[in-house]
Amino acid sequence: MIIQKLFKGYESPIEFSDQRKLSFHDYPVTMFKGNIRIPKGYTHKNAGWVDEMNKIVGPLKINFTGQYYITLHSCGAQCRYYTVFNLQNGQDLSKLAENLPSSPESE
Repeated sequence: MIIQKLFKGYESPIEFSDQRKLSFHDYPVTMFKGNIRIPKGYTHKNAGWVDEMNKIVGPLKINFTGQYYITLHSCGAQCRYYTVFNLQNGQDLSKLAENLPSSPESE
């Protein structure tokens, strides 16, 4: 949902008619190797990492583009949501979408 909100209303700069196949290898990133910033509300327990609601989340490690941590949360009864954190500076990117203006389609 966060990704959809961030990019809703934006057109892709990539033409679908392009014959070139996109590959992550074409976009190298530098992996952050310093001490990571633990997201606010996250703690480590015997079962692993838990969020502020004491629900288990994936291992706290960089898993996207060299400095980000994307993880799945459960809110019960087939309800799920994702959060995105920059583990280099501790920024919660999930909050960015809350400040975006509404797109004309949603009004």
